[in-house]
This record gives sequence, structure tokens and C-alpha cells, in this order.
Amino acid sequence: MGTVRSGPEPTVLVADDDAGLRAAARMTLTAQGWTVIETSTPDECLALARRHRPDVLLLDVNFEGHRRDGYSVCRELKAAAGTRGIHVVLFTANDDPEGRAFASAVGASAFIVKPFGPADLADLLQLLLHGSERDPGIGIHLIEAGVIRPTQLEQALAEQDRRRGKRVPLGELLVELGFASSEDVRQAVERQRRVRPITAAVPRSGVVRRVVIADDNASVRAGLREAFASEKDFALVGAAADGAEALRLIEQTDPDIVVLDSDMPRQSGIEVLRTLHATMPEVRVVMFTLNDAIRDIALAAGAAAVVTKDTPLDSLLTELRRAGPPPKKSA
Repeated sequence: MGTVRSGPEPTVLVADDDAGLRAAARMTLTAQGWTVIETSTPDECLALARRHRPDVLLLDVNFEGHRRDGYSVCRELKAAAGTRGIHVVLFTANDDPEGRAFASAVGASAFIVKPFGPADLADLLQLLLHGSERDPGIGIHLIEAGVIRPTQLEQALAEQDRRRGKRVPLGELLVELGFASSEDVRQAVERQRRVRPITAAVPRSGVVRRVVIADDNASVRAGLREAFASEKDFALVGAAADGAEALRLIEQTDPDIVVLDSDMPRQSGIEVLRTLHATMPEVRVVMFTLNDAIRDIALAAGAAAVVTKDTPLDSLLTELRRAGPPPKKSA
């Protein structure tokens, strides 16, 4: 059962099956004046978030023995008007670049890796809660990447306030103060650009598109399953964890669309794409990748579109609707 601890606003919901981590977060944040709500399960997390609408949700990615993971919980909350405004911080013991990118895709405000310091946690939450007044933008991305600490971002924002009349960009200040390099800032700006929705919505046509997922990351497969389950114009007909399995599954199910990772064992996504383009050209393939550098190669090999994994899932669904043909007619 979730535990609610009384206190002044703001409110944070901590959802993790590790009692020790919940206790550490509770002690740190109550000392900072937060009201702390706790739970150990993803299902109760959803219920508590809907009931209490906390300012911030600290959400573990992995819940052993549960159908939902942190990604699916985050996406469900971000899909509902009543909980869309909750800042979700996903955390995990595994610093997985694909997981980090997928956190952005499902709408998380930040992604941090365990273990993390109590002071850093408190500072990050304060930045999420109050930073919108000063647009910390790329600073949050730099914290996620481990380039700067929350206290350094706070210092840069204070300096930006002091120089308000000069309109000094935050990235420029971070470099000037020695907290980040120009390349760090460039990458953060690029990531900030990519996580914004990049395509206009495509109306649902009533046509049901049959989809196969091919990705070796179990969390990504689970997140995409959840996404398709809530969309009436898509029917997931299979999911594969490597390239060879993907080709077998596609041949067996004859889907309309394949969501294909570029980097998989046994056969890469590009190899699978080339095979499909030669043998089943009617199947539309959308590359869903961490590596935007393969865009030109994938399009030349026959991909209908290339979507990076930190793109919001709604934009991925839009690309699938744009790329996917009507179902094949029976012979």
C-alpha cells in the first residue's frame, strides 16, 4: 500500500520496489520541505498519481514481476490530461543509452542513474519545479548526461539572471564558467531539438495497420507494445529481439509496417531492411534508432522513414500512419 507522509507542498511520489532507496529519498526530500508519497508497485503508482497529482514523480524503470515498467507508467500519465503536467524523473541502475533516449520518447522530464547523491536529487527536483521560470532547457539534458551537476546549473541560471539585460544564452554561460565544453552544449542543444514533436498529426483513417516490432531492447519492445495497445488503428502481430528472428516473423505474419531497430544481434537492422526491400517491398519499414547518423543509409536502403528513439512516441505513431499503406487485400 502507498504511504503518504504529511507536509507542506510541493509533493513528490516515489515509486520503486527498493525500500532502501525509497527511505533515502524520503529522508532527503522531507528535510527539504517536500510531502512524500511512496509505493513499491507500478499499478499503485498510477493510482496514486491520478489521485494526488504530485508535482514530481520519481519512478524506477524496472519493477520485478510486474507487467508494467516505468516507461509504460510514464507514457500513461503523459497521455492523460489530468496527469500530463507531472514532472516524471525515471531512474535506473543501468545507464543504457537506448533507455535514456526512450525516456524522452515517453515524456520523462529527466533520466538519472543510480546511485545518485541526496543533494543532487533535491537540487534536480527544485530545478524541475521552478526552472521553467528561467528555462533550464539544455541544462537538464547536461545533468542527465552527467556533464554538469544540478548545483552548477543553478549557479549558471543565477548568473544568467544577473546578466538579464545582456541576454546571454545558458549554454554560453555554462562554457564560460567551465562547467561544460562547447561540444557538450552542442550535443545538448541537438538533443533538445530532437525531443520536440517533429511532425504534424496525421488523422486516423479507420484503417488498421498490422505491425511487427524488431528491437533487442526489452524495455523498448515493452514500451512500443503499450503504445500500440492504446491505438485502435494499429494491431501488433509480433515482436522480435534480433534480426534473424525479425525476418522469420515478418515472413510468417506479412505485416503492413515494421518498426526496426538499426543495431541488433545476428543481423543488423540495415541488413534486415535490405532483405525486405528486395523480397517484400510492399512492407513499409520505419527505422527506430538511437543513431541518427544512419538516416541517409536507411533511406537509401528503402526505409519509409527514420525516427530517433528520443522522439516522442506520438511523433513515431504519426510517422507510422504517414508511412503505412492500407491493409493488403486478400487474394
